[in-house]
Amino acid sequence: MYELEIHEEPIAEEDWHELARMLPDRPLEEEDIDILGRRDIDINYDWTPRVGRYADDGILNSDYWKQRKAENTLDLDVDDQPLEARDSLNPEQRIVHDTVMGHFLTQDPSQLLLHVDGGGGTGKSYLINLLSAHLQSATGGRGTPVWRAAPTGVAGNQISGTTLHSLLHLPINKDFKPLSPVDKTQLQKKLKDIKYLIIDEKSMLGLRQLSWIDDRLREAFPNRNEEFFGGLNILLVGDFFQLPPVLQEPLCYDKEVQGVEIKGRNAYRRFDKSVFLKVVQRQRGDDQEAFRTALGELRPVIGMVWSDLVLVWSRPPRLGLV
Repeated sequence: MYELEIHEEPIAEEDWHELARMLPDRPLEEEDIDILGRRDIDINYDWTPRVGRYADDGILNSDYWKQRKAENTLDLDVDDQPLEARDSLNPEQRIVHDTVMGHFLTQDPSQLLLHVDGGGGTGKSYLINLLSAHLQSATGGRGTPVWRAAPTGVAGNQISGTTLHSLLHLPINKDFKPLSPVDKTQLQKKLKDIKYLIIDEKSMLGLRQLSWIDDRLREAFPNRNEEFFGGLNILLVGDFFQLPPVLQEPLCYDKEVQGVEIKGRNAYRRFDKSVFLKVVQRQRGDDQEAFRTALGELRPVIGMVWSDLVLVWSRPPRLGLV
């Protein structure tokens, strides 16, 4: 009997091993029970078929849901900001701010469809919230004229907004269908005083979803259903170098598309104004110049070099910054 000797090739250490060692030792994450029901997976799930199936009689026959709704009312108002706060904006941010405010104060303006592009740390969220505060103040206490939304719950929370799915009853992995009379009335009530829809994280929005948004807003504003988005003014905010949409073509897709995505592309091409935010607000100062350069080269992937990865991964995490 002879035993066969097996000689294994030595395993070469991959580059990602070195990157992994640069990360701090972090404990395993545990799900926080307090956020159950408010995670992206919960918010984006279509619960409609399950309504009433597992309800307890004590819940159905009590004021449970009325109390829950009263305790968790949706408040789109943001904290007031003095008009002088606009002086804190850089030139590109100020163009966006003044364009929208001027549009709001104009009698019978034409529809505003505006792109706001900018990489991470260029102050997009700050601009959204400041602009929302000034639009809110301009109504003279008549409520906010702006609704903020994003493709996911986390992104919506960053701008004190909602998900596009919850606002517009968009389908998830299903075909688009018109709203029931009850749901249509509720949506029209939500949007009654809304003049502007700000959509953040546009990179995660696909052509199919944009087509659905167009259809739903035409449905919500029947008097202007011949216009794109029912005539509502829309700001698309984000960075196309960030997360793409799931299982559909992104808005910036330039190859041939079919079906409903053709409608989405036609709607996307109606956005005829664009402002690009270039000033990185989050990493300032000469000591941050190398890090800013590395981040800029990492965005398009092209031009990414090993030294950039080493610099990015070697920095300690900072609470509250992503």
